[in-house]
Amino acid sequence: MRVVLKTALFLAAGAFACSGCSTHLEKTAPARSAWSMGEAGAAQAALEPLVWKYADTDDEVIWRLEYGAVARANGDVKESAKSFELAEEKMASFDKNADTVITEETAAILTNQSALPYRGYNYDKIMMSAYQALNYMELGNFDLAEVNLKRMENYQQDAKNANLKNIERTQKAISAAGKENINASYDASKTISNAGVSNALKAIYGDDFSMNARVVAASDYANPFAYWLAGMYFSSRPADSSDKNRAADFFRLASQSVSGSNKGIAEDIKLANSLADGDISAIPPRTYVIFEKGTAPLRMQSKINLPLYIINGNIPHVSMNFPYLKKSIQFSDGVCISAGGKEIRMEKLANMDKIIEREFNDGLPEVITKTVLSAAVKAGIQVAARQAAGDGWAGLAVNIAGSIYQSVVNDADLRTWTSLPKEILTASFETPKDGVVKVGTADIKVNPNSTNVILIRKTSPSAKITARSFELTTPKKAIQ
Repeated sequence: MRVVLKTALFLAAGAFACSGCSTHLEKTAPARSAWSMGEAGAAQAALEPLVWKYADTDDEVIWRLEYGAVARANGDVKESAKSFELAEEKMASFDKNADTVITEETAAILTNQSALPYRGYNYDKIMMSAYQALNYMELGNFDLAEVNLKRMENYQQDAKNANLKNIERTQKAISAAGKENINASYDASKTISNAGVSNALKAIYGDDFSMNARVVAASDYANPFAYWLAGMYFSSRPADSSDKNRAADFFRLASQSVSGSNKGIAEDIKLANSLADGDISAIPPRTYVIFEKGTAPLRMQSKINLPLYIINGNIPHVSMNFPYLKKSIQFSDGVCISAGGKEIRMEKLANMDKIIEREFNDGLPEVITKTVLSAAVKAGIQVAARQAAGDGWAGLAVNIAGSIYQSVVNDADLRTWTSLPKEILTASFETPKDGVVKVGTADIKVNPNSTNVILIRKTSPSAKITARSFELTTPKKAIQ
């Protein structure tokens, strides 16, 4: 009886302790509120204490990414560069210890998915490297800019294989956790295939939801913006003929991986080919516009209450929370650009919604299986305690405590990089001789004799537009 009481007290205490734990959505709420209004400074201030709080923890990467993005948008480029470097170091340390992933995944299945270290998704690593390359371009440290462009290229090329390896490790962890389950004969697939559960999952993920979703093509993981950025850099600052050829190749890769049409890349490819073929000795003074629009999807969760018989008839209540993506609203560009008396048309280059959704969907079958198995493991413990308690008040106490515990700890992993854009639009044109590019009602000064980059951001329909520029071909003092 004392064991039963201890079990009930343990479950109740665990539920009470976890009830005070905030989800990632809740932790980021103040920063996201400021971010959605275009107040990058306020967002950076809100994130700063969280970055320090979670330094040297398993959540460090996600906070470094968030902070690096908003600091960059706020013009605090050095601070952004430092934050991304620390995120990269942490990611690299995770990659070196890949053998521990299965053990950690197994432990998370037996507890909670949010207990896993945040290692960064493929799209995180690609965008982090792209942002970092832009940071060092703006700071004039072109050696480090090239290091990050190369890092970005490696992440792009390895994205498909990295995801397949992650799925394989997850499947091994699921197998290991199943063996550790107190009810080792439990089959999660039967729960998932139950008509009620299957219909509930389709209500969350759509009628085309399938547990057999898998990677189809490497190009689906490519981020065309990252390729375009590399093409822009190497066509503007080629060290030799190899760089000139690389510029043309990167622009072609961007064109091949873009979702939909982008006529602007055609001109970039034409100029890069002329440079590579020796028809021109250098790209004429050119201005490139990068417009980051909207915000990336949030990870939300939806609860499914399981029929009693699916796991065990003695359990009064079993519920699970499954993650899903909630996309931000689509809005018109709301930004007019003109130069030299001509209107400049921006075209969509990267649909971050689709890039993020693709990787999310490919890992979804394993996430669902882990969620169901995790609930079953906790339910198995509850069943054993309930059986030991008997039918009296002690058994009732175990059931109540166990049900509360499951409701609290069966949360989905909601960690995601919330300060990424919804989409990225670009444009390129001959730098105006008067050195002025009009963005909305603001005049942005550019060097008529240089290659310039204009960075524009608008996070929501009601957010203010922010814009700034830097020269790409005029070195500045590099950061130390």
